[in-house]
Amino acid sequence: MVRKEPRGSPAALHALGTPAPHSSLALGAEVQATREQAFDARQAAEELVQHSFVARCAVGAHVGEGLNIPRDQQLYQGLISLQVPADELINSAVQEKLALAQYHPGGRKEGAGARPDLMAFYRPEELFTETPVLEVEGLPPLKLQAQRRDPATTFLMYRKLQQWAS
Repeated sequence: MVRKEPRGSPAALHALGTPAPHSSLALGAEVQATREQAFDARQAAEELVQHSFVARCAVGAHVGEGLNIPRDQQLYQGLISLQVPADELINSAVQEKLALAQYHPGGRKEGAGARPDLMAFYRPEELFTETPVLEVEGLPPLKLQAQRRDPATTFLMYRKLQQWAS
């Protein structure tokens, strides 16, 4: 606590501020009481671990090193194994593939009634077909060639067509 002197006094010209009486005495008494008190290391460590994240991490690392548990010893109980037997995995994969690729004949149902003949409304000479024009003026004619495909791709397309048909 600082006491200010009035502006006109000679003490105000020489000193910026003076401590209030007994302020430093109280602080000195508190420091002396702390010195006389016995240091409890256990309590200080508990307070430090409770209040400091870094201290908690450091203590955890040292405790882990101190325990020195071998890797072959089980550290945790009640964990679920992530190792699946190979034959179970193969069987489940085969069942999934069979479910996708099964063909169900007779799945389509034809309409009960006979369909009308649409050609009754048209004369054959009025029907036209369109053919694509693959030539561009000034360019040589295109040579259409079949491209080889991977047999697996062809089989995959066949399988997809069967799945869509069912």
